[in-house]
Amino acid sequence: GADIITGPTIESVEWRVRQRYILVVLYYSTNGEQWKNQYGYLDATKHECDWDAGMRNNGWKSIDCVSPEKREVVLINLWQNDLRGTIPEELASLDLATIDFLTNHLEGTIPKEIYTL
Repeated sequence: GADIITGPTIESVEWRVRQRYILVVLYYSTNGEQWKNQYGYLDATKHECDWDAGMRNNGWKSIDCVSPEKREVVLINLWQNDLRGTIPEELASLDLATIDFLTNHLEGTIPKEIYTL
């Protein structure tokens, strides 16, 4: 968390770096440079919860976070976005409620770490 006097805690900064890293791994392991819609992914000027910049994937946000205060990613919606490659096991480190990769070109097996989501 953070407060007005001291700012973000070390734990929240470390979590933010880890969360961003995991999303970057997803981007590169699924050929993100060739996605149909980029949704602002990897925008260094924005928090990862704001990467979709209001763009919608068939009415849904491409990334959604639990609350404006916590800013933890709970939804990744990249269906019909021409993802190619494999699903990274690092996604299991996020506390996701929803992952939607329907109608893409993913291959390999679903990492066992993701089954606990």
